[in-house]
Amino acid sequence: MAGDKISTGSVSGRGDSSPIIGGCLDLGISTPDGYVLVAEQMSEQQVDFVVLMEDRQPDFFLTFNRFNPESFVRLNRHGPSAYYPTQNDLRSFVKAFHEKGIRIMYGFWVHENRWITMRHPELLLTDCTGAKWHTDDFAADFNPLLDMNQDDYGVKSGEKFSDHVCRQYSKISDAFGFDGLFLGDGGMGFRRFGDDTAGVNRYDYSHKAIRKFLKSSYYNGHSNCAVQQAGKSDTLNYIDTAADIWSAHWQDWIKWNCSEWAEFYRRIAGYVHSSGGKLAAYSCMNYGPTQAIMHGVDYGLIAQAGLDFLVFQTYDYAWRQHFGLANKDVMTNVRELASLCAYLSGSETEVLFTAETADEVEKWKCPLEHTLNQTMRYSAAGLSLQHLESSGRQENYKAASLSGAFIVWLNHTPFEDIAQIRRAAGCA
Repeated sequence: MAGDKISTGSVSGRGDSSPIIGGCLDLGISTPDGYVLVAEQMSEQQVDFVVLMEDRQPDFFLTFNRFNPESFVRLNRHGPSAYYPTQNDLRSFVKAFHEKGIRIMYGFWVHENRWITMRHPELLLTDCTGAKWHTDDFAADFNPLLDMNQDDYGVKSGEKFSDHVCRQYSKISDAFGFDGLFLGDGGMGFRRFGDDTAGVNRYDYSHKAIRKFLKSSYYNGHSNCAVQQAGKSDTLNYIDTAADIWSAHWQDWIKWNCSEWAEFYRRIAGYVHSSGGKLAAYSCMNYGPTQAIMHGVDYGLIAQAGLDFLVFQTYDYAWRQHFGLANKDVMTNVRELASLCAYLSGSETEVLFTAETADEVEKWKCPLEHTLNQTMRYSAAGLSLQHLESSGRQENYKAASLSGAFIVWLNHTPFEDIAQIRRAAGCA
């Protein structure tokens, strides 16, 4: 075991009602000789927890086996420090934060990568026409709900991907001392970046998924059922099967997908909690409870499954202005975030929103003024009841609250800006 972990109590440990401030970073934030100073400055700015995030192609998380001090770790993609960090550096990084009383989790994106493509292509998503979602740049999501085939690296036939996640978290946590796990992009529901219409109407229609649905308690048969025929056959008529699901099984298909995602979180949360860690995750895009259901996500069920932190993705600058996506503006984010808070009122899950600052990999940098304006509007004080009065949900909203903000990314966020973000979110 590498060093002492942070206690399992509250994140901040301050015992007050001030907003929680977290954020993602990687080893590019500093060279090894500056790790202690980074942790010290984070502590001075009252950062409560950080996530060492492995975003695209999370090969290290999925393939890590045992500690090798001089082995290279590709965990400094976001800069600004360009060097070749080792596993020993990673251990030192975690230790520096622990010594300042800051919880540090490991995060990874549930995106396609070499491990999926070469070892477990059975997890690739299949759309309602039978086409596999696959890209050469490993940017596609995959289906973490499916059972895996046996491989030569310890995975047994029929083993769940969630079991592999738990095993890998155990190895990484033991080797480096991480205090929790963060499931990043692609790790909640079926979605396609840039296409809000793609949900359980399009994914996952693989033969494995159809057979799982057929065997579940959610399936209700009828005469000439294409789903039943698909389950008994070695081949699958995707068009007929999808049409049957949409016309005869639609509500049951949605409920089944929601239950599958909730079970995925329940298995992982149980394991992470058993070792004293916390479980966090990004929301399904910027979808509130109503829209998320159409992507197989019931936030209430996932909260009950044991999710400790739900980070709601509010990227007006990155998604709306930089990538040009529709329905990612501040007003939409406010409405969906407020709806989520109301939906999870009384839940033990802490809800945070993203305070976007900069992403070196995606090549966007949000002006500080814009970040602060968003932070104030998304925070508990900035979310005015007027946004819900017209919908008649004011009474529900009064019981809802936010816990704080999650900065994306800390690598290129000046420490003095963190103080301003905290003040903008400081509406306890």
